[in-house]
Amino acid sequence: MRVQLLGFGAALLVACGAGFAAGAVVIADQVTPSPLSGDVEVAPLVVQVGVQERTDAVVVGVSEVLRPGREVRTTASGTVTQVHVVEGDEVVSGQPVVAVDDRTVVAMEAGAPLFRDLEAGSSGDDVRRLEEFLAGIGLFEGTPDAKFGDETGVAVRALNDANGWGAAGSRFDLGSVAWIGPGPTVVGEVVARVGDAGASVLFRTPERTIAIAVSHSGGSTALPEGDVVLEVGDVSVPYVPGSGRIDDPDSVAAVVAELAGAGQGAGRVRLTEPRRVKSVPATAVITDSDGTVCVLPDVGMAPVVITPIGGGIGTVDLDPDTDLNSVLANPTDVLDEYACD
Repeated sequence: MRVQLLGFGAALLVACGAGFAAGAVVIADQVTPSPLSGDVEVAPLVVQVGVQERTDAVVVGVSEVLRPGREVRTTASGTVTQVHVVEGDEVVSGQPVVAVDDRTVVAMEAGAPLFRDLEAGSSGDDVRRLEEFLAGIGLFEGTPDAKFGDETGVAVRALNDANGWGAAGSRFDLGSVAWIGPGPTVVGEVVARVGDAGASVLFRTPERTIAIAVSHSGGSTALPEGDVVLEVGDVSVPYVPGSGRIDDPDSVAAVVAELAGAGQGAGRVRLTEPRRVKSVPATAVITDSDGTVCVLPDVGMAPVVITPIGGGIGTVDLDPDTDLNSVLANPTDVLDEYACD
């Protein structure tokens, strides 16, 4: 079967039922020139120009910035004979952490670590922290006064007797405690192992997210200028374009919750308020050799010089106050000559 198409707008013979007859020739007549052939006159295309609102938004990558966990240590020397914590445990003041040479090392909550052994006659802020620790675990009934007196000695002796440090009597041995910080902490990774000799690091706390990194691949799409927010899922937080990160703790926590343990994901940066522009087709824009940019409101009308302030695919944005209500969208198709002067 031979099919010969002679032009557009032709009448077509359509075979129904069983199909075309064998060897049939279908001829489309009433020849009409094709618009693709270039011999059809193109009409001017004039479009109206009005003020629009743009809520510019750009897709970005987001990822958690992690700080390594803090190391919980002991100064006790000897061999680790028992490990009392596992990953995920919440450790509180007075709780056994490890045993070294069968002497139990307990966790100590305090605003700062202790740095020396203490005994009767010692004084200072570290003594006060020791007394507050002993009071917190129910061994010291006096008033913390930063002086190692009889009441402090009694409490220290009770601590030592309970944990295998009895040979120290009423003297406080720094190795008997492991400072965990100002409050309870969580075990992220257990470092100490039974049989370790001279182990100092007992465990590490979990990594902590301290910021959100914002990455923009760039390309032809720039970040919006002005007040913007970062949106991740249903969360929207303030963002400074170009900073590359978010440090505000509340904003960080909100984004982390939205990432739901993934650690990274996608978001978008958008303007907080819509941007008002006049938008024209990119095909309407004429650029002279000297760099002057203009458009024609219509065929036969004087050109209007413009200053582009942005745009998108196939469009150019102008200041909303630009004195322009219409534009010839296809000057190169309908005019033999065109220029901005």
